[in-house]
Amino acid sequence: MGTDHMTKIRLICIRCIGVVGLALFMVINPLTVNAQTADPGLTLTPCHIKGVEDLAQCGTLQVPENRSKPLGRTIDLNIVILPPSGGQPTKEPLYFLAGGPGQAATEQGELFDLILRRARRGRDLVLVDQRGTGKSNPFTCQLPDDPLAAGEDIARACLSADIHDPAQYTSDAFIRDLEAVRAALGHEQISLMGISYGTRAALLYAKAYASRVRAMVLDSVAPPHVPIFRDEARFASDVLTRTLAACGEDADCQLAFPTLDADFSRLLQSLEAAPARVDIPEVDDLNLEVTRDMFLMGFRGSLYAPPSARLIPYTVDRASKGDFGPWLALADFGNQTLNGGISVGLLLSVQCAEEIPLLGDDGVSIAASLFPSGFQQFWKGACSVWPRGAVPADFNAPVSVDVPTLLLSGGLDPITPPQMAEATARYLSNAKSVVVPFAGHSVVVYGCTNRVVANFLDDADLEALDLQCLDDVKAPAFLSGRFGPKP
Repeated sequence: MGTDHMTKIRLICIRCIGVVGLALFMVINPLTVNAQTADPGLTLTPCHIKGVEDLAQCGTLQVPENRSKPLGRTIDLNIVILPPSGGQPTKEPLYFLAGGPGQAATEQGELFDLILRRARRGRDLVLVDQRGTGKSNPFTCQLPDDPLAAGEDIARACLSADIHDPAQYTSDAFIRDLEAVRAALGHEQISLMGISYGTRAALLYAKAYASRVRAMVLDSVAPPHVPIFRDEARFASDVLTRTLAACGEDADCQLAFPTLDADFSRLLQSLEAAPARVDIPEVDDLNLEVTRDMFLMGFRGSLYAPPSARLIPYTVDRASKGDFGPWLALADFGNQTLNGGISVGLLLSVQCAEEIPLLGDDGVSIAASLFPSGFQQFWKGACSVWPRGAVPADFNAPVSVDVPTLLLSGGLDPITPPQMAEATARYLSNAKSVVVPFAGHSVVVYGCTNRVVANFLDDADLEALDLQCLDDVKAPAFLSGRFGPKP
């Protein structure tokens, strides 16, 4: 892919960043697959996963693309099983459900091989690429070259390049696929861990197949009964405002940027009056017109992780002096963090069927928000073109099950803040909601959270959890100059 084309794609992502962010493998043995109940059509073979030392098992399971037409077109689900991090499997397997929607679970094997090593003691980790992602009949969409392409144009481009039936790529289809995989592998009971959109899939699976679920870990909770886009602008604005305020309360940051609030306000006013022209270093004779809204949207991706959010005061200071280089780098960092590896077609199928219809004519709430919300126009345009799949009548009803459930939230999460977990936990009879104040989106990567998760999965006892170690999760330092935080 040429540099010019890649740059244009990045500019598209700067425009709609955060939309996508809803908007992150063994030798077979009798305990891995129950030979008496496993599907003879599922064959697992030893394989190597990039970045993972242990030998994994890989395979595919064929399922109907449209379950109402079982003799019609079929698709292959891509499955990877990571072995226990020590010894043989003696516990129920853990199924990891990726976020997005649009991320492929198997492509995150290296990351979760590391993060979940404690949780994987004695248990397999099962990764299934959601249909439409990874190697499970993926959508192959070519984004338009126009960096300001409308949602309709992106949807049309995606439709023209593919032979999928987009209406069959919903969350309901995904949980039915997961159940088919579970049955094929002969797993009587499983535990589930979902992050972001994966928490919604986990809840929906537990709702449909509660007897099969021993325990659930929901990290950065996105329940099906709460429209994520309705308040996302306010949520992100709150985290940005708190980040800037925290700089004023930090001695080193305050010393480095004593007039940050005034500089920020003045910069936004200036960009609203006259957009800045910013050169794109990778492409000769190409520059970007940075408006107030685009400048703010460039921060959306960095807000998901406090270490990158703590770069914002420095970025604002440099931009207020006419240097937008750090802002370009930060906006691109958000792009790479959130949008890399996202299947746009699967994203459109899920959102157009399940999320956008919930907005109604009132759209989103942007009251008291710094951020614009072009999401309504962008998504409604895209979904006016994209075929809309059917969802069950009770799809948006709160999930009420008795499965032991640990809910994790980051106090600095700009898209699924703690109130989302609270709105979920009130309907679960055996749940505990835990907030890690200085964590962002995807809490398990912070501090001792992975140990808490492992202990919970071992005992499924919420009352016995020792959460004291989470108090050691501290806020990262602010970047106060070109050479990093003050020592």
